[in-house]
Amino acid sequence: MRGSDATPSSTEYLTPMGLTAPWPNMEIPMTPPSAGAAGAAGARGGIGGGSAAASLDWRLQLAGRHMSDDLTGSLHGSEGGMSAALDTPVLPKGNASPLYVDSAAPEGADTEDPKPHRGFPKSPRARGHRRGSCLGRCVGGALHCAGLVFAEYPLGAHREWMGSVVPASAAGRSGGGGAGSPSQHHGSVGAGGGGEGSKVARCARRTCGLTHRGRADAEARYQDNPKRRRVHFYLNFKRTHKFHSFRERLLGELWIIGELLFDNATPARLHGHAPWFTAAFVLVACIAFAFMAGEYPAYLAEHPSAAPGCPAAGFASGPRGLAQWVGRWGPCYSFEQGFLVLWGARYGPAMGAARECWRWGASLLLADSFPHLAATALLFAAVALHAETRYGTLRVLVVAALAGLGGNFFDALATGLCRAAIAGAAFAFGLLPLFAADHALNFETIRYPVLRLLGVAACLATFGSAGAFTGYAYGLTPLGGALAGALPGALLLPHVKSEKYEWFLPYAAAASALAFYVLLPAVLYGDSLARLTCPALQQ
Repeated sequence: MRGSDATPSSTEYLTPMGLTAPWPNMEIPMTPPSAGAAGAAGARGGIGGGSAAASLDWRLQLAGRHMSDDLTGSLHGSEGGMSAALDTPVLPKGNASPLYVDSAAPEGADTEDPKPHRGFPKSPRARGHRRGSCLGRCVGGALHCAGLVFAEYPLGAHREWMGSVVPASAAGRSGGGGAGSPSQHHGSVGAGGGGEGSKVARCARRTCGLTHRGRADAEARYQDNPKRRRVHFYLNFKRTHKFHSFRERLLGELWIIGELLFDNATPARLHGHAPWFTAAFVLVACIAFAFMAGEYPAYLAEHPSAAPGCPAAGFASGPRGLAQWVGRWGPCYSFEQGFLVLWGARYGPAMGAARECWRWGASLLLADSFPHLAATALLFAAVALHAETRYGTLRVLVVAALAGLGGNFFDALATGLCRAAIAGAAFAFGLLPLFAADHALNFETIRYPVLRLLGVAACLATFGSAGAFTGYAYGLTPLGGALAGALPGALLLPHVKSEKYEWFLPYAAAASALAFYVLLPAVLYGDSLARLTCPALQQ
């Protein structure tokens, strides 16, 4: 408000533009502490006065220290049309935030070009890598791409090389505060949720409406989270009883419970978990193979017709015999079908007549040769080590167990039950969708992602080579394991970029579990095993 007759009272404040309407959360006194009556008179005279310019400069410096970036944006958007000079960006000195104000500074003085990289200054490295000959630029680009393979955060390194300064908020990505952290995407695990948001049953009970206080607490946790606007909307409707129909209320209840289950499936800490399950599985599989390799010569001596070209005398005993299994790959160093059945492979006649249901789990730990053991163990270690150190032992163990059993059921129904089958690959391929989705959605927050991707790709190539050169023994268990573990593994992700997909994932995972662990076993035990007739295994 300008003019001598519009004198503000002692309680009024002025904005940096000289307006009397105060901005939210920012109160700026009309006069500086040392200006006295002269500054106050200049402020009453408006921006046109001589002393008002000094007062305005002081108010701009004070506002620059307290005004946030989002407030700066609203200032430029709301008052940008007042003067043509408002298009000139002026950077205050020190740590002040940029203000777009009416300035009499000469063209190009104390300004920056807002076009390249949205105002981020170019680094000296970025200005240098575009100079020189074409060959030099190509070599520099190739060296830069090679360096990204070993970079801890490749996207940040590439942006810095290209000339953009990475914002300071990216510094906390390794600690769980980045784009993939639950504090940003999960309303129940972030600040304000406390320890009570870590229990699915407790949160479900509170959100389902047993107490009014529980609904209010859940609404308070979600109201400041920009990733959970819809669930906060439904919580508010539930608290105020604004649902207009049964269909609208049902959708709201399903959305709230689904989003809550998805949030609590992810741990509060996305790093630093010990890989106990990964180490235990690899160790048990190697120990089981060592015992099988030591007993196999005695089995051949007892059943010489099982492998006619492989006499028991050709196998050494002790550590030398184990070294033979590691170094020699051939038909004689692959376990025979009857021997696998003795050690717990999946075999329909034994599971139907003797009711040996434990073979569904025992077949996940067996390997018929060392190349298959090495390829499966390497692939499992590559994907499970990432998943377990990021999401914890218990969650990864549940997903791997569901994938292993589901892949076993899927292969038994698709290929039959008349062969001695091993299904250890279902563990590794069941965690592969989680690994791929995590890198696709949270690439910037994962340490050394390129090295992890290259390692898994090399392990997949090793797995395929082992199957091509020594015989493929897993049937459709890898495919079944990937299908069975995809949706349960997706629940562990911090986010899937939109809450309209996140709320649906728990129900999709429940439908997948119903199909793999209820319908498939019902068909197998109700039809396949009941009418199974298989020829006897040669021993």
